[in-house]
Amino acid sequence: MEGVEMETARPAQHSGDDFCAAVISQFSNRSNEHHTHVCNSIGTMSQELIDRNLPRTAAVYFRVTCSSLDRLSSSTDAAGHLLDAMLTILSLVVDRYPLSALKMQHAYLSELLTRVLRMKSIGVDGLVPAIKCISRLLIVSEKAGWEDVAQLYGFLVGYMTDDRPK
Repeated sequence: MEGVEMETARPAQHSGDDFCAAVISQFSNRSNEHHTHVCNSIGTMSQELIDRNLPRTAAVYFRVTCSSLDRLSSSTDAAGHLLDAMLTILSLVVDRYPLSALKMQHAYLSELLTRVLRMKSIGVDGLVPAIKCISRLLIVSEKAGWEDVAQLYGFLVGYMTDDRPK
């Protein structure tokens, strides 16, 4: 895809406690506006966790990111750059989220991604990480029935004919 860099999570060299630092180090040396939004979003999340004396683990970042996406998907005027940043963070934290917990969250995350991907304000910077999350969900849903994964497969196929730039 032209102009889109696929960011992948670094291997488990970073613990959940310094997930924020790992994301910032991965995105801070770039002059890309999307990367700035990702750093600002993860920094805000981390500060909120510190202020509330919550652990800064991958599981907590996963829940906070999903909660943010849930709120944004309910808004009629959600900023595209914020959706894109949250989807990028989700795609990074989902790799650090325990597999057994991801399987238990499969239905919730599938529904959330489906809702978010229907929003036209998402740009390529959000679509690419969302597709990564969908593929991760499809991999962990090995024992799910077709009805559980049909909509996710539909988004993968639909992405090929999506009218947004790729």
